[in-house]
Amino acid sequence: MSVKKHIIVTLLSCFLTIFMVFGGYNLYAQNMAGDMEHDEVLELYYAQSSEAYELIDAYHNSMNKFFNEKIKKLHGILKDENFHENPAFASPSGLTAVNYPENKDKCEGNVSTFCVGMEALDLYIEYVKALEYKREILPGGEYKSRPDLIAKWSQQNAELQGEDEIAEKTMLAAVAAYDEYRLAFPIHQKFETLIGSLIQYRIQLGKIRKEASEFPLRFVDATSDSCQ
Repeated sequence: MSVKKHIIVTLLSCFLTIFMVFGGYNLYAQNMAGDMEHDEVLELYYAQSSEAYELIDAYHNSMNKFFNEKIKKLHGILKDENFHENPAFASPSGLTAVNYPENKDKCEGNVSTFCVGMEALDLYIEYVKALEYKREILPGGEYKSRPDLIAKWSQQNAELQGEDEIAEKTMLAAVAAYDEYRLAFPIHQKFETLIGSLIQYRIQLGKIRKEASEFPLRFVDATSDSCQ
């Protein structure tokens, strides 16, 4: 496989992965009512009257909103050819997973994979805590009998079964796809510039060949048809 084809296949694979992961979030979010703010999501998490599906919807909606905002900002930064000089592109100096909890403000507005990953992890941890709380409390509402209440509680827990693992896998896949986009898009831009240059080279070469073809193969009164 030529270098050109290899680059094209790599970029297509990368963008296909990104589309599948974030497309999945978007398709899921289309079934939700409204765009909730973070405080509203937390309030719903711990409302006794909230249904299991409402928790799931609220979490995926908030995660979808989070990545959409980060990708939009990242795309704007990458459009600048000096994007690598933008302080928001690189991880904050000295920030690690250990000291992140005390220095979360350093990641505000930052689009590095580290900051995006840690902020996504914060959303996931909030969700896991809400799931644990929801499993422990009895559902709200009025019920005719205790068995009806227990049946509703069992149904609620069944709907939440395995949601921790599903949410974790989805979050990790989203962060990985974000990182691929962050690395591949600059290459994509350089590749577009290269293709444009090659097209111009081919056009100019064609003009030169056309002009050269108008010269005669033999010169009148010349003793040779080649240069000595």
